[in-house]
Amino acid sequence: MQIKKACLQIWQGCLQMGKALLQYIVYFTAIMKKGNIILIHIAFWLIRLAPYFPGGRSSPLLSVSFNAVAAVTFYINYLFIMPWFFQKKKYGWAAVAWVVLLFFFIFSRYLIEEIIYPAWLGIHNYYRGVTLQFYIKDNLNYAGVVIISSIMIWLLISFIKSVKENADLKTEKAKAEINFLKSQVSPHFLFNNLNNIYSLVYHGSDKALPAIQRLSEMMRYLTKGAKADHVLLSQELQYIRDYIALHSLRVSGTSHVVLVAGVLPYDPEIPPLLLIPFVENGFKHGVVTLPEQPFTIEVSLNGTILYFRTHNKINRHQKDAVSGIGLHNLKKRLELLFPAKHILTITSTGDCFNCEMTLKLV
Repeated sequence: MQIKKACLQIWQGCLQMGKALLQYIVYFTAIMKKGNIILIHIAFWLIRLAPYFPGGRSSPLLSVSFNAVAAVTFYINYLFIMPWFFQKKKYGWAAVAWVVLLFFFIFSRYLIEEIIYPAWLGIHNYYRGVTLQFYIKDNLNYAGVVIISSIMIWLLISFIKSVKENADLKTEKAKAEINFLKSQVSPHFLFNNLNNIYSLVYHGSDKALPAIQRLSEMMRYLTKGAKADHVLLSQELQYIRDYIALHSLRVSGTSHVVLVAGVLPYDPEIPPLLLIPFVENGFKHGVVTLPEQPFTIEVSLNGTILYFRTHNKINRHQKDAVSGIGLHNLKKRLELLFPAKHILTITSTGDCFNCEMTLKLV
């Protein structure tokens, strides 16, 4: 019966806190849209927790001690238990941590209000001689409400963050598609490639038909494949091969570009147009006509880890020879698509420009 009563108290406290949170969810959402998470926490404590948990009426110190213990308990759960266990779907460990945190709240409050305060200040919250068993039972609902309120706030903020990140991702994806389409489907791009193809046809070159086919495949990929959320790695690599072949026709002299992909163990899905900015950057700002220092592109897979590297000589005669806007946009996309699952290293050593990207695909 005592356990039932304690559970009922916790449940009633949770309903009370849940109702309060629902009342302010619109308010918190409006604040979150402005990106001010700290303000949400301040509003939560000022509006809801402080008035609900005075922590005793005989002394303001009891209110201070209660809310201090509540705040520590709240943020241990918010900053450690939720991201370390709950977010990683280690629900068993999360449950154990919540039980430990429940007793942390109770014993911390008991230590301050029933041992330290009486010894130092001569005040206490409960009547003299209160048993620890009664204290634990009486504080279960307070501790439970603090922990559950922390869980709910974490879930609420995580949900709003997720919605915001998805919106940002869609915006960045749309920007990347539009910018790349503008650069590739521009009259300048089409004119140069069609002019080169015309020259091949005029001189009866056997490269004319493959060039037309490559241009057709590139346009198809840009207008259809790039609109998808994911494409096969093999499709992206084929686009890169077509890109290299067509741009090599425009280079004065012989193009020396080496694509090292080999036989990949499987064909994973990746976001479209994720690798091409590196290649585009090499052609725009690098030298690709030196046989002793070719423009090198390497792709490899190790389990669920994708490695992509480029190495090229910098063209010092071009303006903005180090990196283009494509790589800047790529950084934003990676932060949204692969948070904490990617490493991007861009270095310039001497006359060489190096890009290394590591992605954890799962």
